[in-house]
Amino acid sequence: MIDSLRRAFVEFLLVTRRAFSLLRVASLSVSLLACGALQRIAFKRIAYPLGEYPILLLCVISAAFIPLFGFPYLYVKCAAGGTDDHRILPYAIIGALNAVNGGLTIFGNAYVPGYLQTILQQTIIPFTMILSVLLCGTRYTLQHLLGVVIIIVGVAVQLGPLMSSDGDTGSSATTTSLVWSLVYLVAPLPVALAAVYQELEFSKRKVNLISLMYWSNLIQAMILFLLVPYDLATTANSEVSHWPAAFRCIAYSDKTVNPECAGGQAGIYLGSCILWMLVSQLLQAELVRHAGASLCAVVMTLGLPTTALAFSIPQLMGDHIEPIDGSTVLALSVILLGVSLYRSAKIQGDSVVPKEAEGLMASTDSTIFTASVVYQVGAEAAHPCREGAVSSLDSTALASASFRVNTPMTRVYSAHFY
Repeated sequence: MIDSLRRAFVEFLLVTRRAFSLLRVASLSVSLLACGALQRIAFKRIAYPLGEYPILLLCVISAAFIPLFGFPYLYVKCAAGGTDDHRILPYAIIGALNAVNGGLTIFGNAYVPGYLQTILQQTIIPFTMILSVLLCGTRYTLQHLLGVVIIIVGVAVQLGPLMSSDGDTGSSATTTSLVWSLVYLVAPLPVALAAVYQELEFSKRKVNLISLMYWSNLIQAMILFLLVPYDLATTANSEVSHWPAAFRCIAYSDKTVNPECAGGQAGIYLGSCILWMLVSQLLQAELVRHAGASLCAVVMTLGLPTTALAFSIPQLMGDHIEPIDGSTVLALSVILLGVSLYRSAKIQGDSVVPKEAEGLMASTDSTIFTASVVYQVGAEAAHPCREGAVSSLDSTALASASFRVNTPMTRVYSAHFY
């Protein structure tokens, strides 16, 4: 009798534990999708009051992450066994590439609709695939190739009407939108190059993740701050000279600067963009730890339509709602199919890079600044130089670092702006 009760009790505990685990994974997944969409919404809405101050935004956002990664770095360096600071050059290269991505993304933010940003950022996958073939000798399957072709077709479906409209009307507004859309189209290229370089460089040695995130973000911030003297020296009516007005907008909701400054919108969206970025990173790390990188990849793939459609919700976008038309729905459907095919494929196992190469982290949308600050993208590519279309992450390392993981692409977390 006692044994039967004990067995029943143990079975009850197992069922309860399983149910709790499923509930936790479901909650993390839904929360990650929501935070990813909110991050992209906040990022876009910053452009309405502060779109004229891209250098300020670059400096403020990158600087905000210096202490956030600096304190963990100091702890690891002083109290937890030290760091590997003897080779800073790889971190500098990654930080520089992320800075280029940040510049392209922030400068284009005011001119490219949010849903279109989400679509165009999917070019991270074909860029990463091409670079990994050229630099790593990675061999992809037919399914990978088909997925990439479908993604490119989806992007073309969305850009086609914009180009036709430009050719028919020749309006300056359309031209600006088209030019910046093309800028957004190539903005993931430095991120893809950083991912491939990271995989090549760090497959040769073990890397302290905290050190990596701190140094790449610090160097990125230093590079972006160089835009301040450059702007002052080369522009008669420089952006930097108007920073006092921008600070009045942020701190005092000064509507004389821009009507969009009313109600503290500038400060709210700037702060919430950084906040949602960090929350998304933590949620991704937790989801990978509890459910694995494969499920995280699936969730982040679903983030593509979720994030794009969020821009059409009045409660989130207010007066800046972005209606979704038929071509956008078609483009999203096509790209989602391509991303799903790509992420579900397997990379052939004879890459020139050793398979024991340890990936650092993966990334995706939530879409902004990497865990060294990323402006997360709606979706990303798989490990560029090693086996496994979905990154096999070191969940323990990610959990202990408590920083972001995005999905299928090995990429450093250093303030990427998308």
